[in-house]
Amino acid sequence: MRIARQAPEKTRGLPIFFDMDDIEHVTLFRRLLHDPGWPAERLLLFQVPTLMFAEIQAMRLAAATFVCSEADRRYLTRLTRTARVQTVPNSVTFPPLGDTDASEPLVLFVGAMGYPP
Repeated sequence: MRIARQAPEKTRGLPIFFDMDDIEHVTLFRRLLHDPGWPAERLLLFQVPTLMFAEIQAMRLAAATFVCSEADRRYLTRLTRTARVQTVPNSVTFPPLGDTDASEPLVLFVGAMGYPP
Protein backbone atom coordinates (compact mmCIF):
# COMPACT_ATOMS: atom_id res chain seq x y z
CA MET A 1 0.00 0.00 0.00
CA ARG A 2 2.89 2.34 0.79
CA ILE A 3 4.54 1.65 -2.58
CA ALA A 4 1.29 2.44 -4.39
CA ARG A 5 1.09 5.80 -2.58
CA GLN A 6 4.76 6.67 -3.15
CA ALA A 7 4.96 5.64 -6.80
CA PRO A 8 1.43 5.48 -8.22
CA GLU A 9 2.67 5.86 -11.80
CA LYS A 10 4.70 2.65 -11.46
CA THR A 11 1.94 0.59 -9.89
CA ARG A 12 -1.11 1.88 -11.75
CA GLY A 13 -2.58 -0.85 -13.87
CA LEU A 14 -0.56 -3.64 -12.27
CA PRO A 15 -2.71 -6.31 -10.63
CA ILE A 16 -1.92 -6.94 -6.97
CA PHE A 17 -2.51 -10.42 -5.56
CA PHE A 18 -2.73 -10.84 -1.79
CA ASP A 19 -1.72 -14.22 -0.36
CA MET A 20 -3.25 -14.33 3.11
CA ASP A 21 -2.08 -17.65 4.51
CA ASP A 22 -3.52 -16.71 7.91
CA ILE A 23 -6.02 -14.04 8.76
CA GLU A 24 -3.58 -12.14 10.93
CA HIS A 25 -6.09 -10.22 13.06
CA VAL A 26 -7.80 -13.50 13.99
CA THR A 27 -4.49 -15.25 14.70
CA LEU A 28 -3.23 -12.37 16.86
CA PHE A 29 -6.53 -12.11 18.73
CA ARG A 30 -6.61 -15.83 19.55
CA ARG A 31 -2.97 -15.97 20.59
CA LEU A 32 -3.24 -12.95 22.87
CA LEU A 33 -6.39 -14.30 24.52
CA HIS A 34 -5.17 -17.85 25.05
CA ASP A 35 -1.37 -17.70 25.26
CA PRO A 36 0.16 -14.25 25.80
CA GLY A 37 3.92 -14.25 26.25
CA TRP A 38 3.56 -12.11 29.38
CA PRO A 39 0.46 -10.72 31.14
CA ALA A 40 0.79 -7.17 29.80
CA GLU A 41 1.07 -8.49 26.23
CA ARG A 42 -2.72 -8.71 26.22
CA LEU A 43 -2.67 -4.91 25.82
CA LEU A 44 -1.77 -5.61 22.18
CA LEU A 45 -5.43 -6.58 21.74
CA PHE A 46 -5.99 -2.84 21.22
CA GLN A 47 -4.03 -3.19 17.95
CA VAL A 48 -6.36 -5.83 16.51
CA PRO A 49 -8.85 -3.33 14.95
CA THR A 50 -5.97 -1.47 13.25
CA LEU A 51 -4.57 -4.72 11.87
CA MET A 52 -8.03 -5.75 10.69
CA PHE A 53 -8.53 -2.41 8.91
CA ALA A 54 -5.12 -2.72 7.19
CA GLU A 55 -6.00 -6.22 5.97
CA ILE A 56 -9.32 -4.97 4.61
CA GLN A 57 -7.59 -2.09 2.81
CA ALA A 58 -5.05 -4.47 1.27
CA MET A 59 -7.82 -6.81 0.14
CA ARG A 60 -9.71 -3.95 -1.50
CA LEU A 61 -6.57 -2.91 -3.39
CA ALA A 62 -5.91 -6.46 -4.56
CA ALA A 63 -7.25 -7.98 -7.74
CA ALA A 64 -7.64 -11.20 -5.73
CA THR A 65 -6.93 -12.44 -2.23
CA PHE A 66 -5.97 -16.06 -1.64
CA VAL A 67 -6.74 -17.97 1.56
CA CYS A 68 -6.22 -21.60 2.56
CA SER A 69 -9.67 -22.66 3.68
CA GLU A 70 -13.26 -22.30 2.62
CA ALA A 71 -14.14 -21.09 6.14
CA ASP A 72 -11.59 -18.24 5.81
CA ARG A 73 -12.99 -17.36 2.37
CA ARG A 74 -16.56 -17.15 3.70
CA TYR A 75 -15.44 -15.06 6.70
CA LEU A 76 -13.48 -12.57 4.59
CA THR A 77 -16.18 -12.36 1.93
CA ARG A 78 -18.71 -11.39 4.61
CA LEU A 79 -16.26 -9.00 6.29
CA THR A 80 -15.24 -7.14 3.14
CA ARG A 81 -18.34 -7.67 1.00
CA THR A 82 -16.19 -8.62 -1.96
CA ALA A 83 -16.18 -11.73 -4.12
CA ARG A 84 -12.46 -11.44 -4.89
CA VAL A 85 -11.44 -13.93 -2.19
CA GLN A 86 -10.40 -17.33 -3.52
CA THR A 87 -9.55 -20.57 -1.74
CA VAL A 88 -6.23 -22.20 -2.59
CA PRO A 89 -5.76 -25.24 -0.33
CA ASN A 90 -2.36 -25.67 1.31
CA SER A 91 -2.30 -29.42 1.09
CA VAL A 92 -1.92 -32.11 -1.49
CA THR A 93 -4.54 -34.82 -1.72
CA PHE A 94 -3.00 -38.23 -1.17
CA PRO A 95 -4.70 -41.40 -2.33
CA PRO A 96 -6.16 -43.46 0.52
CA LEU A 97 -3.99 -46.23 1.89
CA GLY A 98 -5.20 -49.69 1.04
CA ASP A 99 -5.59 -52.44 3.65
CA THR A 100 -2.24 -53.94 2.68
CA ASP A 101 -0.45 -50.62 3.33
CA ALA A 102 -1.53 -50.43 6.99
CA SER A 103 1.13 -52.83 8.31
CA GLU A 104 3.11 -50.16 10.17
CA PRO A 105 1.96 -46.98 11.94
CA LEU A 106 2.71 -43.79 10.07
CA VAL A 107 2.83 -40.25 11.45
CA LEU A 108 3.38 -37.16 9.34
CA PHE A 109 3.88 -33.77 10.99
CA VAL A 110 3.69 -30.66 8.87
CA GLY A 111 3.98 -27.42 10.78
CA ALA A 112 6.12 -25.14 12.88
CA MET A 113 7.70 -26.17 16.15
CA GLY A 114 7.96 -22.62 17.47
CA TYR A 115 4.70 -22.62 19.43
CA PRO A 116 2.77 -25.09 21.55
CA PRO A 117 0.08 -27.22 19.88
